[in-house]
Amino acid sequence: MLRRFVLATLFVLCAPSLGLAQSPSLRDMPVDVSADRLEVDQQRQEASFSVNVRVEQGTMRLAADKLTVFYADGSSEDGEVGGQAIRRIEAAGTAVTVIYGKDTATGKRAVYDVVQSEVVLDGGVVLVRGGNTLKGDKLVFNLATGKVSLLSAGNQRVRAQFTPKASNR
Repeated sequence: MLRRFVLATLFVLCAPSLGLAQSPSLRDMPVDVSADRLEVDQQRQEASFSVNVRVEQGTMRLAADKLTVFYADGSSEDGEVGGQAIRRIEAAGTAVTVIYGKDTATGKRAVYDVVQSEVVLDGGVVLVRGGNTLKGDKLVFNLATGKVSLLSAGNQRVRAQFTPKASNR
């Protein structure tokens, strides 16, 4: 059951990082997760995939060193067990890479906060979209509003390089 919750929410983590709308057809596709290791800690309500983590769903791909799912008991007040509810998902590593079609986003960490309906990709974020490149320290995508923000930190500034269509060939 935990695997089903993990898999169902991975697309929510990945696609918004690229500023993409959630396609119902892709969302309904099966999700494959592979890693060298999976550890579940029921006491801490965490599941961790580690070492060579790869996620595939349709044309979406995610690669990270580690993926951690934080869940809460989904039991109802009358004691009936309803499964685990995902609170937060974190992907981390040397580089967290999300590929969707021809779009690629990289950073050092991605966090999906289910309660806040917000995805944050941070740590030297680079978003490449069809020959255009956007760089910043943090990419924030609010799922409820659809608002995307690319932020800078310290002395770094947000940078964008747009390539005219004629150059994209």
